Amino acid sequence: MAIIDEAKAAVKKESETNPVMDDAKLELRGFLEGFGASNDVFNGLAMKGVESMEDLAYVSEEDLVSCGMKTIQARKLLAHVADKTKKAESAPAATPTVIAPDLAILPELPSDESWLTALKAGGVLKVNQDSYIAVVRAVYAERCGLYDAPKRLEEAMRSYAENADEPVGPEFFKLRKLLTRRSYADLFSAIEGLDGSFVTDSERKKFLKKVNDKLLPAVYTVSNEVNTWNETYCSSANNPMALASLLTGGGMGMVPQAPPFTGVQSATETLNDAINSVFGGIGSVTASALAYDAMEIKKALENPQLPAMTGYANRDQMLKALNLNISSSFVHQEKMLTRFVLAATKFSELSPGEEPRYLTALWQLSRAIDWSVLGYASSGIRGLGGKEVL
Repeated sequence: MAIIDEAKAAVKKESETNPVMDDAKLELRGFLEGFGASNDVFNGLAMKGVESMEDLAYVSEEDLVSCGMKTIQARKLLAHVADKTKKAESAPAATPTVIAPDLAILPELPSDESWLTALKAGGVLKVNQDSYIAVVRAVYAERCGLYDAPKRLEEAMRSYAENADEPVGPEFFKLRKLLTRRSYADLFSAIEGLDGSFVTDSERKKFLKKVNDKLLPAVYTVSNEVNTWNETYCSSANNPMALASLLTGGGMGMVPQAPPFTGVQSATETLNDAINSVFGGIGSVTASALAYDAMEIKKALENPQLPAMTGYANRDQMLKALNLNISSSFVHQEKMLTRFVLAATKFSELSPGEEPRYLTALWQLSRAIDWSVLGYASSGIRGLGGKEVL
């Protein structure tokens, strides 16, 4: 009756400001979002013991509605689950099959704290893994409107206080300082003579334009090449269940001959060239400053007092009213995109024979990314925090 295999990795402890979930919960969350379920529904089901896609086979319409899901959406979701379960039960055993995706083979991302520590200790003039993470975080934050949050929040807090004929409280000034500071003293301490005034608004705009013009197209090309390679790989097994095996994490059987990796190799080399280009001049300094800003703004947005100070009932209502495209899956999508870019840059470092497993995992990660946020067509299949489903 299982829809997917249980996740292999144990659930990591969630922090208050940047929750980290294992792949099974990320996939479950993305699946629920695809049927219009809010974060409250996800949390409500978690309280009932639902931790993976497999657990949905035991969920009732009443369970979903009691957690806040609309009745029709709940019925659609359960119908989808029942249909997939029926097909899985009636499907014949499929051999040969392709290698099942295993995200564990891809490089992991460091925590915010360890990333920032490494960036400070090594300075920002050395372009390495920490720099790659910085540039992806910066461009994703820009596309989601995160950098617009400080100004809009300040205006909302001021307007609410004025309309209520009340003075702003001390928290207003604390938040304003946090949201608008541009000193970066601790970030740039490793480089003598460099301070926050060096990274101007003009430099930020120039850098982000270069990233949007050069880096993002290269990243999306890698995704397309990985998808093309995977389609060829699946079809080479001459097995109609090959794709289903990939999507459900099916086991390994007879592994077909892997197609050439030349397209992927060329795309990753172009990506590396694009990265080198955007880091030219003071690009590494600007990327570090923008990523640092994004991290601080995300922390500020977690302040539970913000909605009340801006006149809204909750955080989601506040973000929507302020026209900020920062959904509940922002942190997870940022993580997926950053990990995808990091993994793509390391493709050329693989030992011979590792490519098929690596590329099937990279394909799965690509499918988890909501490319529409970056201005590109969606892939059509989602999981791990994305919105679309089969």
